[in-house]
Amino acid sequence: MDIQKYVDDLTARALGTVAQGRESESEAPESVLTGQAVELWSDSAGGLFLVADEEDVKLATERYGVKRSGIYSVAEIWCIVAITDPRTVYEIHTSKRKLDAVVSSSGRT
Repeated sequence: MDIQKYVDDLTARALGTVAQGRESESEAPESVLTGQAVELWSDSAGGLFLVADEEDVKLATERYGVKRSGIYSVAEIWCIVAITDPRTVYEIHTSKRKLDAVVSSSGRT
């Protein structure tokens, strides 16, 4: 067995994997979700769906019969993850459900 060739092959495979990972990291997060919905459940918040964009919001409401208030787009998630206070996040989630609203950075719902 040629140890050097074996190590070189492993190195080449590892570097190829890292290069592929870098390419996928440059993709927008919503591109992974496009055309799909991820359903999440929690004891305090109940169920909700994560989708890529408003087009996928429409698809999710049709497919799963859920109101807009139960669906979060990536744009909404970006607004919420910037908030560090869990009580504020809970208040936003509760208001979104109660008002069947959309979370936006403009302050309008």
